[in-house]
Amino acid sequence: LEKTANVLDCVEEVAQAFITGGVTSLDPHTRIMDAKEYADMQIAIGGSFGGLGMEVQKNENGKTGVLVVAPIDDTPASRAGIKAQDVILEIDGKSTDTMPLKDAVDRMRGEPNTNVTLLVWREGLKKPLSITLTREIIKIQYVKHELKDNGIGYIRITSFGGETVSALVQDA
Repeated sequence: LEKTANVLDCVEEVAQAFITGGVTSLDPHTRIMDAKEYADMQIAIGGSFGGLGMEVQKNENGKTGVLVVAPIDDTPASRAGIKAQDVILEIDGKSTDTMPLKDAVDRMRGEPNTNVTLLVWREGLKKPLSITLTREIIKIQYVKHELKDNGIGYIRITSFGGETVSALVQDA
């Protein structure tokens, strides 16, 4: 039974490569997504997901860990005191040293009301912080706006997704 499952996985992988190659040769701008990539895209377009509420990227210049670009206001990450430039060294005890960024993001996302523990290094501290956060539904704020002192309105579109236009119309 195990060999059959391995053969089926192999056939699926070959079929995926065949379809991807065929589509790419017809249109270099078209891309075939697997089920996981499609689900991730739906989250991005839909504007909400279960998680901690921070933008992250892989740490650069040979440094280890996952770099926090910015916590999102009023999310578990911001309320726990996570700051821009913090470095996530571990997620639930697993080192992020060689972990692909996509895997780190998947580990931080999850069902609301479940916990995740991060080991966070911050410039100026003698030792890393262990922070346990509870995941919540994170709503992406596509449009930010403010009225400047000179009476000029400022609108910033942070990203494009399924709710960008309605958020722009509502905030305008």
